[in-house]
Order: sequence, then C-alpha cells, then structure tokens
Amino acid sequence: MSDSITKGIHALNINPAQKKEIRQYADLVIYRFQPILKGGVDSEEEEFYQDSLDSVDFTSYQDALPQNNANSVDSPSNQSNISQVDSPSNQESSLFQGELKPKKEAVDQLKSTFFPRLRRLITKLHLCSDPARLSNDPALYLQRILDFQPKFSYTIYHIKRALHILCPDKTIYLPKNDQPFQELKSFRICQFELYLSCVLWNESHEFIQASCASIERLGLSRVYSLARYGSIPTTWTPEDTSEVLGTIDSAIGCFTRSECELVLWDWSDEKIRGINKSMKNCHGLHQNEPVIQIAKSLLPIMKLSRLLLSKLPPCCEERLPHFTEMRTEQLESLEELPRKVVSCFGDFVKDLITASMQREGHHIHDFDEKARSLKSLFDSSSLIISLHIIPLISDADSFPGQNSFKT
Repeated sequence: MSDSITKGIHALNINPAQKKEIRQYADLVIYRFQPILKGGVDSEEEEFYQDSLDSVDFTSYQDALPQNNANSVDSPSNQSNISQVDSPSNQESSLFQGELKPKKEAVDQLKSTFFPRLRRLITKLHLCSDPARLSNDPALYLQRILDFQPKFSYTIYHIKRALHILCPDKTIYLPKNDQPFQELKSFRICQFELYLSCVLWNESHEFIQASCASIERLGLSRVYSLARYGSIPTTWTPEDTSEVLGTIDSAIGCFTRSECELVLWDWSDEKIRGINKSMKNCHGLHQNEPVIQIAKSLLPIMKLSRLLLSKLPPCCEERLPHFTEMRTEQLESLEELPRKVVSCFGDFVKDLITASMQREGHHIHDFDEKARSLKSLFDSSSLIISLHIIPLISDADSFPGQNSFKT
C-alpha cells in the first residue's frame, strides 16, 4: 500500500475543519458510482430518471419496447393469426416497419444528446479525478463530481434504454431485405450493439473504477471502497479517458459514417501483410513439381487480391452516397472478405507446404475443393462490388475510376 494511503487524508495539506466533510464527499462519490459498476441503477435512481423525461421525447419509445410473452412474435395467439398467404419474410418486414419510428428517434437522441453529453461527462470526470487536482483541492473537485453524477447516471441509463429499443431481443427475426431502412439496417445496428455491449461498457467501468481508485489512493475514502474491493483497483491514467472517448466516437460512427466506410473499416494493411506472408511462403516449397505448379497458379490470384484490398478503400474515401442499395447480408459479406481471403490463402499455402514434403498421398485433385471455395468467395464479392460500389466511383482523370476496376 502506498504512503499516501497509509497516511490517509492526514498526509494532504487540508484544513482540519474540512477533513470530515471531504471524507464524506469521497465516500459518497464512490457509493454513487456502484449502481453503474453493477450494470444498472437502483430503484430510487430509476424513479428519479422516469420523473426527469421532460427534456427528452420518448413518447413513441414505449411502443417499441418488448411486451409480455403473450404479445411476442412467437406466441401461439400471434402465430394463429398469421395468414397463409403472408410469407415469413413479409411478416418480419411488416413487424420491423412498425418499429422504425421509435428506433429512428432513439438514434437521433443518441447522436444529438446522449453521446455528446457522455463525452463531456467523461472529460469532466477525467479532470476532477486527476490526482494532482484532487491533492490540491479535494473538496472542490469531489463536490464537482457529486454535482454531475446524477446526470452521468441519467445518461448511461438512457443510452442503455435506447440500445434496448434498437436491439430489443436478439431472438426476434430481422428482415432479410432491409435496403430501405438506411441507418437502421441490421448491419449498422449490430455494429453499434457490439461497440456498446462488448467495448464501451467495459471501458466505462474500468474508467470509473480508475477514477474511484484515484480518490482511494489519496486516502480520501477510508472504509467503504477499501472494504468493498479488498485491494486497490486500477490506477488512474489519461489513456483510460482517450480509450473511452474513442469508443464513443466509434459508436456514433456506426450511424454517421457511410456504408462503404463501415464496410471497408477492417480492410487494413494488416490483411495485406497476411497475403504477403502467404506469397512469401509459396517460395519455400520443396521440390515437388505438381505442388509448385499449383503455387504458381495461386500467386497471380494473391496479387490481384492484394491489389483489390489496397485500391478499393482509397476510392471509397471519395464522396460516395451515405447509403447504398445493399442489404445487410451483402454488407457483411464485403466486410468479412479480407479476413476470409487471408485465412483461405494461409490454409491453402499451409497444405501446399505439407504436400510438397510428402512423396505420396497428395494429388493435384486434393486442392480442387479449396480452389472452388476460393473462387466462390471472389465470385460473390466481385458481383456485389460491381453492382453496388463500382458505379458510385467517379471516373476522374486523376483517380482510378470505374473502368480501372472493371478491367
């Protein structure tokens, strides 16, 4: 345990008359953060938030929230009312169409209100929990945290509520043909849900724990947190703040970036290096003529793949439409293309190396299935790119245009 904690609040240059008040402030700050760290809000806070909705229009939100099982999509009563004429896809599309308005309102509130506010509150907490500031004037900065804590919890509460509206139940079928839904396509919603559920909440919890740790390490909070944790949590660092703010920006980007930007987000140089590695490994094959011939046939395909992965993203940085005519299934297929290509090439070359070291047991026909799989991967992706992306790229003289990619 550090000297500052051992000596506690007495180690700081604080007016003796304020010590009790400061300790109460510190304990209260940490106590108020516990509901967020536990993943929710307590009943009193939730009642307060429900009474504070005058600044936010959630009038149509309630219609989008899941009802009881009797009203669910899979309930027997609803199934008995489904006409035989209506296909499942029409039913799903009709159900989803009824949810578009509240989902759109949820997205608008997240973009315009709650995420910008969360950024500001994270920045405020970063400044107020800075050990240097806390040491200099603990009463001032602890009081500031107490002042904005209700708004902090309020904001987290409504972000989670909006997420519940956008992703009410993962078991509910989403429409397969969601081209008209634009920013509410499943492709965007699923990315957004991933950022929040798998990244932002974890980073936010770590950030809040580090802020509480900053208070603890100065000895400002004595009993509550140390007894609860049993040890001192993560150390406060400025990098924690940057990570949380970056994740918030990425979550907002799920709705503000164009579809092409989102699709090509993972078309990184790392994937190109993966292809380069596979090409390099092709040159290390043992003297086995049939295998070497297969490798020679594979090299041009690798080079074309590398060219596609390197040239298409810069073209899509041009002013392309925010939305395309692609449905979620097609968008996901393009997004996963680099990973699948690198994985396929890597497995292909690994098997070639194994075959080149064996005299028997491998024949050229053993690689037919792998070649067909690779061809199928490129055929489907090439068709999507040709139909939906290439026509959007300009044919400026100074920039590779449609003709370049068609060639």
